[in-house]
This record gives sequence, C-alpha cells and structure tokens, in this order.
Amino acid sequence: MRLAIISDIHSDLTSLQSAVHVIEKLHCDRLVCLGDIVGCSIYYREHLRERNPDKCVQLVREKCDHVIAGNHDLFATRRMPGYFKELNYPADWFGLNAEDRKKISGDSVWLYEDEIPYEYLPHTIEYLTTLPETMIIDNGTVHLSHFLFPDLTGSTNASPHKRQDFFPHLQYLEKMNVQIGLVGHGHPEGYAEISKDSAGVYGYRQNKILSFPVIIIVPAITREDTENGFLILDTDSMIVEAVSLQE
Repeated sequence: MRLAIISDIHSDLTSLQSAVHVIEKLHCDRLVCLGDIVGCSIYYREHLRERNPDKCVQLVREKCDHVIAGNHDLFATRRMPGYFKELNYPADWFGLNAEDRKKISGDSVWLYEDEIPYEYLPHTIEYLTTLPETMIIDNGTVHLSHFLFPDLTGSTNASPHKRQDFFPHLQYLEKMNVQIGLVGHGHPEGYAEISKDSAGVYGYRQNKILSFPVIIIVPAITREDTENGFLILDTDSMIVEAVSLQE
C-alpha cells in the first residue's frame, strides 16, 4: 500500500492545501494525518494571517482516510490524554490554572501558555473530539501515533536525544507486533528513522527501510524555521520518501 502521511499542520491552511494538491498527483492509496491539525503558538506568528484551524479541520476531514489526535488537538477540546489518566492526574486537568498544572506535573508537560486563543466552530470541536490517540492500519503493519510511548499524544515536554530514548517505543511496537511506527511531533527537516540498529535524520530524500521494527518521524506541514513537507511510504516495497513543500 502506498501511504501519504501529513502531520503537525498547526492551522497552516496554505501549506496544507499545497500538500494535498501535490499528494493528489501522486496517486496514493491512503492519506494519513498524525495530528496537531490545530493549535498555533506565538512561535508560528510569521504566517499568522494564513492560519485557519476550522478550514484545516474541514480539509483533513474531507481528504484523509486515517486521522489521529495530537496534543494541540486534545488541548483544543480540553480532552485529557490517556497517559495523564494513567498517571492519575486530576480529571479536571484542563480546568486547572497553569500554575497548578505545572506544580502537579513537576513542569514536565505542555501548559499552552503561548497558545494563540481561537474560537473554534462547533463542528470543528465535534470532529476533533472523535479522533483516537492511536491507530493500526495496513493489516497490522503500521502504527500511528503523534509521539512516542508512553506519551503517545506528545502532551509532555519530553524530548528524546539519544537512540536509547526511542527504545521504549520500539519495544511497544514489538509488543503490538507492528513493523512500522509513524510518528509526528518532532518537526524534523525531512524524515528521521530509528531502529535498534541505527538512527538518523535523512532530510528530503528516498530510502529503503531495512530494519524492523522501525520508527519513522514525519516532517511538519506547518512553516517555521525548518523546511516543511510530508512523507510517502510504500509498505510493499518498504520505500520511504520525504517530499519538501518548498519551491
């Protein structure tokens, strides 16, 4: 199966429309979205006028075959991540003020203090509320999550630096009997690939996956200080290619 994978749109309608336009010419079997459809912080202010979360959600809903939630999508709907429930965080987590959440978490989670306020349309919230945190597709070959086990939605501010930091997710994939874990959240320039044998960021290029299980980190759709793009994965040939949206 030939999959096109997008992630981390962050309300950037212009880039999302560009990606969909290119992807439709590539004749993929499925279009996958790994979350963070909405959510825009001051960090993305350069293209603020071109951001429209409601229209991004509408386009994802129309075009994507498989969609999961990212941490910003959960925050928009004030949904508590499953990982927080496992840690016994208060059920009214998003009803608490930032200081209380910071104290309870030991400053280990995103507080969204820099999130630009937005009044979402009711049908946007309704759709985001339906999105699962994870999904397995392609006859059990591919696992979708926004981030790494155990924080599968990327709701903590954990940032892996060493290959060993990815081992819990690789072990999780093994337990789930899945070959490939597609992950967003990291905003790599191109794509990153991590297995127990190797790890690296490979830019916007094509490569063959040789070691399993493997984590593939997908580039971001949103424009920022790194080159944005999307991923194509052929699960028959195991060829992966990151495609840039830069002209």
